[in-house]
Amino acid sequence: MKGKYKLTRFAKLVIFLLFISPVCYLAGTGVISPIDALSFEKISEEFISGWDSVHNENESDSGLDDVEDLKEEIKEIKENLYELEDELLEKENELKELIIELKEV
Repeated sequence: MKGKYKLTRFAKLVIFLLFISPVCYLAGTGVISPIDALSFEKISEEFISGWDSVHNENESDSGLDDVEDLKEEIKEIKENLYELEDELLEKENELKELIIELKEV
């Protein structure tokens, strides 16, 4: 007959988790320290409502101002681009005329 049974590392881990997981759960929900339970409720409400909605409520006004400023800048840049394209076309036409005159000479 064999002597005592030996626990494997996995069995020790399972036993450890059986004892420590309820303690961690109670500490996390605020049962162990009721003073921190109030702050936990606030955090859980924000988590449930979603980080994006909370984040967007705080920065919604400043974000719109930035977007409007960026739209104006884009319009100005497009206008400058159109002007430069027109100048480029004029210069290309002048260049073609000069090339034609040069060939005639």
